[in-house]
Amino acid sequence: MGVNRVQNATRIFADGAASVSISTASSVVAGNLVVITVARFTNAGPNPFVVGDISKTAGTSAVADGFLLDKGQQILQTGSSYFDAGIFSAKVTTGGTLTVQVGGGGSGDYWDIGITEYSDVDTTASRVEASNSNTGTATPVTSGNATSAGAALFIGCFSIAIGDSGTITPQAAFLELWESQDGTTHNAGAAEEQIVTGGITDQAEWSYTGSPGDLWVAVVAVYKVAAATGRNPVRMGFDLR
Repeated sequence: MGVNRVQNATRIFADGAASVSISTASSVVAGNLVVITVARFTNAGPNPFVVGDISKTAGTSAVADGFLLDKGQQILQTGSSYFDAGIFSAKVTTGGTLTVQVGGGGSGDYWDIGITEYSDVDTTASRVEASNSNTGTATPVTSGNATSAGAALFIGCFSIAIGDSGTITPQAAFLELWESQDGTTHNAGAAEEQIVTGGITDQAEWSYTGSPGDLWVAVVAVYKVAAATGRNPVRMGFDLR
């Protein structure tokens, strides 16, 4: 059994705002996992993401077990200006519509956010098998390596201080979930996924074109596949003695 992507919502951005919200494109299903990827620029730092920054704000679904911050990293640009990348997740305990909000910054922050639903992935509190983060100024953007013992879901996200419009391209093994290439008026960054069927060591990675020396921060989280469930076989037959 392997992980399956159920749906992926179009990325939402917010400029000069204290928070950002996003809704799934269709109703989520009980027992599935929703993963929220966030890139942010803030002038109110240092204020790295914490689990209390995310909440369900609307919808008929429930995430009664709450959210986890699976990986977050913040990097100083200058003064009180910081860039963040974060990955949150939650188990859907009741199916239905879902809107989430991420805040915790200043009133003038710049945001990108995506939300993706997966089935057949571990939803327990220990669902993250590995994670990593990295910062730099050279291309490619890399999160640092993380390792899965078996079938798994890799999620990567990054935020970059592009002062112009660049081109962002995920590495070949990953599929793009969303991207924001316009750093002139918005925050720039991207998110990607890789679903693997066996143990692997890999990192989230992107190439980009833009101003040389652009500062970036990247994170990756690895989610285990859901534990197999089943019943012991029952023998049925007739006694013909």
